[in-house]
Amino acid sequence: ASLRPRPASAMAIAEEVTSDAEGEPEEAGATAEAASDAEGDSDGAAEGGADGARASGEAARESELEKGKREYNQGNYEAAIKAWACSIKSVQYILDKGLYKNRPDQLQEVYDMEVKVSVNMAQGYLKTGEFNKAIEFADRALARDPKNAKALYRKASAYSSLWEYSKAAEVLQQLLEAEPTNAAAKAMLAEAKRKAVEGERKSKNLSKKLFEGFAKEGDPRSARAAASEDSAGDFEALSSGLPSWLG
Repeated sequence: ASLRPRPASAMAIAEEVTSDAEGEPEEAGATAEAASDAEGDSDGAAEGGADGARASGEAARESELEKGKREYNQGNYEAAIKAWACSIKSVQYILDKGLYKNRPDQLQEVYDMEVKVSVNMAQGYLKTGEFNKAIEFADRALARDPKNAKALYRKASAYSSLWEYSKAAEVLQQLLEAEPTNAAAKAMLAEAKRKAVEGERKSKNLSKKLFEGFAKEGDPRSARAAASEDSAGDFEALSSGLPSWLG
């Protein structure tokens, strides 16, 4: 039987990044071995090719794993994201090709890796200030693992950084349902609620200032504002409903 070359991108999946970007990487021997066999021939003649592909997969695993971890720990967050992006591409390649559709154990390993690398990507994007991207990758992790604490926490952090405190609070409530004793989540929730209330207060103050500004003498709209109490009342009702993000 002829030997089929194994695609490098499939080999690149032979890595496993810890779900905490700042922690030590986990061993991924089983995943590395499974990935190197993803498109393997059952023919004995393919053994040499399989060994070579496995070695290639191990090299790719070491390179991406160590580079991402090293770059992150050195504060080179963009470089870390780039390294971890290679893992995401490898995961996507295997999923798109359906390489493990009849091997549920190996497929679950791929799903687990997708979650872990996505959580790392979310952390990386938090560091670079790309908060919408952080939410995107947190959501990717949560699509596989809806109760993943780190994905929920990092999604909430991104919302808080975008001043969307109500959304942050909703995500943190989900996290605390899964982990009621999570102290960091409790602290962030209290802060998000405080800032949400503060935002509402600022919104009301802004509405009041807008209305007072319209009534100032010399404002071309002042005559119309003073002409009808009903009109002024209508405006006050409208201005009081301004969204909180204006604060």
